[in-house]
Amino acid sequence: MLKTYTIVSGDTQTSCGILLYDTEKDTYTVQIDPEHDSSDMPAIMAVCAERDKYTLSGKEALRLVRSRVIPPDRQNIDQILEKIGAAYYSELAILEYTGGRCCRDNFYIERV
Repeated sequence: MLKTYTIVSGDTQTSCGILLYDTEKDTYTVQIDPEHDSSDMPAIMAVCAERDKYTLSGKEALRLVRSRVIPPDRQNIDQILEKIGAAYYSELAILEYTGGRCCRDNFYIERV
């Protein structure tokens, strides 16, 4: 099954791309909107867009996801997982719970 999320700029309330998660393969893909201003997207996406690369997969997509979630070695990770109702560490569970928000920017995800 493919889960689809739009990546939204909190500043402009516009989508700068799509995040896809394949539940069977446990893989992520990011599709960057080539028409969107690269100054209004997360840094990893902006760097790729400026190089005319509009699809991220494998390690690049996973790097974007991991930059937006709590790391697995965080001191109180067990308490955090309990709070969000996750039985084990899962980037996707954390991403869905937090909406992909982080303290470095105003971007977030919404399920499509």
